[in-house]
Amino acid sequence: MKRALVAAVALALLVTLGPAGPPASAEAASDYCSGDSLVSRKLSAGTRWQLCWHIDDFKGLVLDKVGFQGTRDAAPIQVLDSIAPVQMQVPYDLGTAEFEDLIGYGFGRYASDMTRAECPGGQIVTTHRAYTDLAGRWVEKDQPVLCVREMSKGLAYRSKWHTGTDQPLVTAQGTVLALSFMSAVGNYEYETSYQLADSGQIDVGMGATGEVNPSIWTDQATEAASLNYGWPIGTGERDYSGSHYHSAVWRVDFGIGGKSDMKVEQSDTTWTGKRGGQSAVLVTRRKTIGKESLLTIADRRQWRVYSPSSRNADGHPRGYDIVFGKNDTYPAHPSLRNALAFTKRKTCEQLPMYNNDVSCAGETTMDYANGETLTDPIAWVNVGFHHIVRDEDQSPMPVHWQGFTLYPHDFSAQSPLTPAARAGRNGFVATENEQARGVTPSQGSTTTLRLARTTIGAGQRATAVVGVRPRDAGQIAAGLLTVKDGGRTLLVSDITKTDHGRTAIRLPVLPAGKHSLTVAYGGSAQVDTSTSAAVVLTVTENP
Repeated sequence: MKRALVAAVALALLVTLGPAGPPASAEAASDYCSGDSLVSRKLSAGTRWQLCWHIDDFKGLVLDKVGFQGTRDAAPIQVLDSIAPVQMQVPYDLGTAEFEDLIGYGFGRYASDMTRAECPGGQIVTTHRAYTDLAGRWVEKDQPVLCVREMSKGLAYRSKWHTGTDQPLVTAQGTVLALSFMSAVGNYEYETSYQLADSGQIDVGMGATGEVNPSIWTDQATEAASLNYGWPIGTGERDYSGSHYHSAVWRVDFGIGGKSDMKVEQSDTTWTGKRGGQSAVLVTRRKTIGKESLLTIADRRQWRVYSPSSRNADGHPRGYDIVFGKNDTYPAHPSLRNALAFTKRKTCEQLPMYNNDVSCAGETTMDYANGETLTDPIAWVNVGFHHIVRDEDQSPMPVHWQGFTLYPHDFSAQSPLTPAARAGRNGFVATENEQARGVTPSQGSTTTLRLARTTIGAGQRATAVVGVRPRDAGQIAAGLLTVKDGGRTLLVSDITKTDHGRTAIRLPVLPAGKHSLTVAYGGSAQVDTSTSAAVVLTVTENP
């Protein structure tokens, strides 16, 4: 697909959406910008968002000095110094094309007119544009580019919990302040979306719609199996549209409480292999990310950015979690393999690839994350979406979303939406309705391991017969089985209800020598953990 580039356009986008509250710090939005560049909106729940914003030629919609005010706060408290999308890399699986729709073309340069159809019930904001068109002529015009509206987000909370007397159901619906901006690049139409919730949550999204690429069809490729690189759309098995990636990266500059002393904490939760009275015992360990780092997603892994010197009414440091949903990182490029990077704030480090600042031109996040001490951290959030085209993508293509959430973590001492009837619930408060509930502990078990043969030749695989017998004959043993050779885990299998307490496991090929094998039963809510006695397996050398 051929795409034409136009000259860089300087866009100034200015809007006011309500009266501003008093600044919470020297870095408050109302101190950073004024007049039409200030956005301040009190939502239906009584909480407020306040921010500055502008349009960048490449990044498109950029938010600056974003602050949130809970119902008990005297003024907005800063959350972010800035946030913006900084990359939209679109490589095709066949290897014949790769587009950089943001850096290469510019979301700001290709800003689309915002219409009432995309902004029902909201405010459409017009900005003055000035640029050189394709014919070399200087053009100036006013263009509607931004939608701002308060939208319903559904249930905010619901509770039937009582405090000793009959009380009505406590429930409410929530809203978000939605900011959206459209950019048309080639056959794709991108919506940059920020949804600022009345609870303090920020949902960051990039929606892609438009049309299937009209020029990349894998059935036209030589020496390639069409189905391996695309999907048939239209009648029969004739036209295979190419599968491709959308790697979207955001640059997030935290400024919690208007401070510059941000810390990054990573939490990892793992199973200890033990069980309590009813459930498994999991332990969470936290560590500070003290150096510039490239990080990967893992089960039960979380990241929190917080300010040690900005504290809520409970005395806890204010912070925000970075929460991922579905994410397909791109394995073929080093700057897109990691879901997250934290680097020291430097003015010239603006784009994760093809950086265009002369002070660090051409550098990538791989260059930024060079092990320096992490102060005033920048988060580079990479959310990938692998798009296998389908029949329903014609035409126009239904929007597909990718993004992440910034989730308040101790930013407020209580939920900023807490109703007056629950204001006293902060920490443990005993009431007449709170009674200690007895917990029935799990019953014990016995696990046994028997080998079909205790001596085998090299290259052969042994079979282990595992039995799990609950102490209470009326219980059923079901759960995980972990087979170890000494301290090394060989495999993890399971035992189910239909196994009736006995199952056979085929072990992997082991090297010659003696192996001390054990199997540990992970337990269940009814049956406690247990580990078998060791059994020696001898693997002989080939004759």
